[in-house]
Amino acid sequence: MIECLECHELFLSLIGHVKRKHNMSISEYREKFTYFGPVENLSDAQKECYAQRKNKPLTLEHRAKISASLFKNPPRKGSHLTQEQKLNLSKKIKGIFKHTEEAKNKISLRRGEKHHYFGKKFSKEHREKLSISHSNNSYVNKSFVKGTYYSEKMKKTYHFRSSWEKIVMEYLDRHPGVTAWEYECFSIPYQDVYGFKRRYTPDFYVVIESVLREIWEVKPKFQLESLNEFISANNILKLNDLEVYAEKNDYEVRLITEDEINIIKNINWEEIEAIYA
Repeated sequence: MIECLECHELFLSLIGHVKRKHNMSISEYREKFTYFGPVENLSDAQKECYAQRKNKPLTLEHRAKISASLFKNPPRKGSHLTQEQKLNLSKKIKGIFKHTEEAKNKISLRRGEKHHYFGKKFSKEHREKLSISHSNNSYVNKSFVKGTYYSEKMKKTYHFRSSWEKIVMEYLDRHPGVTAWEYECFSIPYQDVYGFKRRYTPDFYVVIESVLREIWEVKPKFQLESLNEFISANNILKLNDLEVYAEKNDYEVRLITEDEINIIKNINWEEIEAIYA
């Protein structure tokens, strides 16, 4: 691991970290800390990883062997959507959610001066009541769990937004085959169903055995099925662009659904630790 001289946290690589957190390029970072001597942006483990990959590329058999200790299912290998397929999917969704004239009139009555709250000012006590009511409606009887998790492996604290993400964090921290991992550490561009360009942040970046790099996305199955066509279409577009990005950068994409979460919950750690003993 290598220490960031700005915030003193440890990372495998500083290139993305200094840009994302400190809003500076790696060259600006080096210029700022030149009085410390030569500034490194890659840890020894990351350099060794790159050297191994350069001198001895992984075979498909080797990739499968490393992945076997994680889950029974192989990494996601979907067919990439063509631009024509993306446009057809976008047109289909726009047709489903097209507002009728009656709906448009109702929406117009809730905008600007026509809105029943327009021009009203609430007291501090009333705003606090509204805040409490909104919080109760948002979080009571919901299955989502938010909190922080301190990783002993990565020596830093992460903020998770669901119980599934916490389970995956604990799994990655304990699994002896996982060299390093990060949570929401980079984003990629994608085009949504309406044709707008947006950014999408995958959940986990995982380094296995110092050589195999994977991107893990935690998603329940219903968000990829046709039960909710708008959500599923957007997620399909995200995953498609993620697979294209992963293929260019020699990553594997692994989708973590409720099936994988159940495997993690029932895992026999003695068997896993015996493999790496």
